[in-house]
Amino acid sequence: MKDEHPQPLTSIPSPDADAAPGSAPQRQGGVRRPRAPAPGRARRAPSPSSWLKRAHHLQARDEVVLVHLYRHTTLTSGQIRDLVGASVNSTRRRLGILRRQGWIDSFWTRRSGLLLPQHWVLAEAGHRWAAFHEHEQPLTARQLRVRTEAVAAGTQLAHTDGIHDFFVGLVRAARILSSPDNEPLDLPSHAGAPASPGRRTLLAPQDPTEAEAEPLRAHPPGRYRLARWWSSAHVGNRLNMMVRPDGHGVWEFQAVEAVPSPDAPSCSDEPVEVCADQNGTRLPAPETTAAEGSETEGATSPAVPRAHQVGFYLEYDRGTETLERLVAKIGPYQRMRTERFGPDWVLLFVLPTLRRESNVHRALHGLTVFGGPATPAPSIPRGDLPVFTTNQHEIDAQQLLGPAAAVWWPLTPPQEPPGSFSPPHPRLRLAQLPAGRDLHWYLDPGAPTPADDPLRPLREQAHRMGSPPRP
Repeated sequence: MKDEHPQPLTSIPSPDADAAPGSAPQRQGGVRRPRAPAPGRARRAPSPSSWLKRAHHLQARDEVVLVHLYRHTTLTSGQIRDLVGASVNSTRRRLGILRRQGWIDSFWTRRSGLLLPQHWVLAEAGHRWAAFHEHEQPLTARQLRVRTEAVAAGTQLAHTDGIHDFFVGLVRAARILSSPDNEPLDLPSHAGAPASPGRRTLLAPQDPTEAEAEPLRAHPPGRYRLARWWSSAHVGNRLNMMVRPDGHGVWEFQAVEAVPSPDAPSCSDEPVEVCADQNGTRLPAPETTAAEGSETEGATSPAVPRAHQVGFYLEYDRGTETLERLVAKIGPYQRMRTERFGPDWVLLFVLPTLRRESNVHRALHGLTVFGGPATPAPSIPRGDLPVFTTNQHEIDAQQLLGPAAAVWWPLTPPQEPPGSFSPPHPRLRLAQLPAGRDLHWYLDPGAPTPADDPLRPLREQAHRMGSPPRP
């Protein structure tokens, strides 16, 4: 006979009932049971400043790369190579080391089916280091990731690359034109001929051809360097957003004494303000200042040439804007100069083709452009803003010097007769453009400081080691 009152069911103990909180589970009869943590093996939280343990691995050229990636967001492998003056293999190897250490990262992307060059950006450790180096507050990891993805997927990446190519080309040109031991450079007058006495021969990975050497001879001997390179955001903030060019730079030329040669510029002994080179082009004569402590009894040391600094705004055009809108950009720069707010800099336009460059000159006077109807002359206030144009084909033709070579065409103001709309031959070099005056106006940042030097870590390293300063 069955029991009418069955026994109550007892509760089955949970396999994790005796588990210590936070411990790893153990398996017992197919059930994972927790495991008590081993004594003395507490897990440590990662340090938020873990890059401190790797900071001693950074070299001077690494600091240059990190600072410019912070200021300009992204650079290609070729731009970094020209910026630090290293070889292709050395640049590839060093960038790989920095990526493995967590300083930088890279991405590949396509535009209209075309694979763009490899672009480098800052990783979290590199961004925090560069932000503190620039005395700014770093972004969070999420903000940095969003900014990097916006750069990689944005439509302005090709425009940004063109701007960076312009400034990196100036750094490369300064390295070619300037001698490491502060002596002027010279090239043989013909293939296989020895250099002029007392002048140092340019040492390059590959000997330049006669066509490449001709622009080098046209430059007067001296020291050249890009003394300042500001991004669009930085120069816009410094000028209170009255204008926002694509970039700002200062091209500096310091004349040095050299042994006279047929290719060197010749100046008369008369007190004139300009001299002429071998092509008859009039060059601005550098100002001279007396050397400090030069006066002695009955004698004085010769005057030291003052650096010729050409400050400029850069407007980089890829042909995506109308001519009216492009030419109208001159107005805000002229108004800022007329009202004595901004600095005394020249305005440079880099256009994609010679045809568009000629159309800009014609559109400024309301004349018929090539391939289109006549456009009304833009309303630009009367002033003396120096404007110069060039095109990408002219820059590419100067393989060694790029935008520092004779590629600039002065733009005639609309108040003056238009004259000829064909570019001068030869065009003007960047060092021939008018130098900026230190007017101390409201928004004038003044002359470049050592902190503005794009290659400051490399120059400081050379100074400590007693090596010649890098151009």
